[in-house]
Amino acid sequence: MPSPSVLRTDLPLFLQRPRRPIYFDVMSRYHDKWYTRIFSDPHVVEDLLRSFVHEKFVDDLDFSSLKKLNTKFVPVSERSRHADVIYEVKSHGQTAYIYLFLEFQSTVDRFMALRMARYLFEFYQEQQLLSKSELLNPPFPILIYNGNKKWDAPESFGELFHASSLPKKYLPEFRYFKIAINEIPKRELVKIRNAAAAVFYVENSTVADIARNRKELVSLLAAVLKKDGLRIVRAIVERLCPRDGGKIYT
Repeated sequence: MPSPSVLRTDLPLFLQRPRRPIYFDVMSRYHDKWYTRIFSDPHVVEDLLRSFVHEKFVDDLDFSSLKKLNTKFVPVSERSRHADVIYEVKSHGQTAYIYLFLEFQSTVDRFMALRMARYLFEFYQEQQLLSKSELLNPPFPILIYNGNKKWDAPESFGELFHASSLPKKYLPEFRYFKIAINEIPKRELVKIRNAAAAVFYVENSTVADIARNRKELVSLLAAVLKKDGLRIVRAIVERLCPRDGGKIYT
């Protein structure tokens, strides 16, 4: 137990005390639900886009319009551990979609582009039936991969075809934006200092890492606390602490 002089009085109690041993069951159903719940928060998604999607269009997004859609109709294979989260957002007055595909499987799926395209196209089919519009709102599909293996699957559907003399302009095309958590150095996450970075820091750490770099994690969570408040910090800390009746152990 650290001496009282070491404790930070400006932090919530559960960040000041040493916690019970951390159990990282990355394949657990609880983890999958936690991950989906984290990225169902618009503040986390805004941090994700601003800090990890280095594309010019991000500067044009009206994040005050960011709204999570109900995508329960998107089919999910029982053999696949993933979740879909789709947001609607305005850009120069035009609606667009941010499609987050959260991949929980430890193996790399070479045909990920095909999987993501299938789910996204079925989403659009449903949208077209509901809106009856002659044009569709554009999407930006993002894969978030939290496995340990290097992600080396093709990022475009076109790369999955055999070489052929068929004109490429008639071949179906689809491309996703990849965020592989295990490729992001933790020192970079500490510098970013926002909720998305804190989530990736926790996901990319072992029990030994957390124990060795506890002060670093506390500093990162303190930055999130100052920016986003206690609610998001508690949600992130749930990944580190077992729960019982909704309470977080400290």
